[in-house]
Amino acid sequence: MFLNHPDRFRRAEEVRYTDERRRARSWACFIVAADQPLNKDPAALDAFRTALRECFASPNIHIDIFDRRCHTFDGEDCELIQIAVYREGLR
Repeated sequence: MFLNHPDRFRRAEEVRYTDERRRARSWACFIVAADQPLNKDPAALDAFRTALRECFASPNIHIDIFDRRCHTFDGEDCELIQIAVYREGLR
């Protein structure tokens, strides 16, 4: 995976990190209602990046958006859209 499918490897790595850290202090989660559509058009994503740059005072922001399944703390399976935000800076 690492050599032949680097995007899939990075997502698998992000899923593992998220699932391991979601109860820790080094990770933040924001949950919205299930019926809220996610606008993935280029203008909306650019506006999101701009807001993140301002929020984190960082010129370098990367977002990775993907669908996945996970187990809840209650043992149920759920489908979700995960958005990983990568940024430079100390804040």
